[in-house]
Amino acid sequence: MLKWKPLAQNKMSLKSVQLKTKMQQDLAAKFSSFQYVWKVENFSRHQDEAILGKQLEVYSDPFYSSQFGYKMRLKMYPNGSLNGKGTHLSMFLQVMKGPNDPILNWPIQYSGQLSVLDQLKCKHHYSGKFKTDLTKCKEYFNKPLNDNNQGYGYQIFIALDALTPMYLIEDTVFFKLDLMICS
Repeated sequence: MLKWKPLAQNKMSLKSVQLKTKMQQDLAAKFSSFQYVWKVENFSRHQDEAILGKQLEVYSDPFYSSQFGYKMRLKMYPNGSLNGKGTHLSMFLQVMKGPNDPILNWPIQYSGQLSVLDQLKCKHHYSGKFKTDLTKCKEYFNKPLNDNNQGYGYQIFIALDALTPMYLIEDTVFFKLDLMICS
């Protein structure tokens, strides 16, 4: 036998469900996490071009932190930059000007991990952690005024001679970005 609840009780249940749904949406908007994998083929060609000064950096395709999120890309210096030049791979995350910028919170705040993936055993990935540092480099996390911000990451990420044999196989290297947006 069905028991009917008073109308006021049903309205309260509906309101609490709506409130809970709104809170979940707000939380998802404030804290979203995602992964991005970048496959770089012809690494030795990119490195040769960097050594010759033809093209110092290589960019991933742009990606978004969520459907209506921040636009970003990875930037790699295959022969290093600044302190890592000639000895280390340098990696940076760039925030780019995107169509959703007017509705996003600025400066962007995130924490994450960037990894070079082990292609031999798939378990000894080389990783570095990073997070927004608004005290030292606030301009890297502000809403971009140009096409992209400078980029934040590692001048000295992994030694070039450490790439083989695990990470650089058949002239291809994979990078994985795990990022949590905290804005």
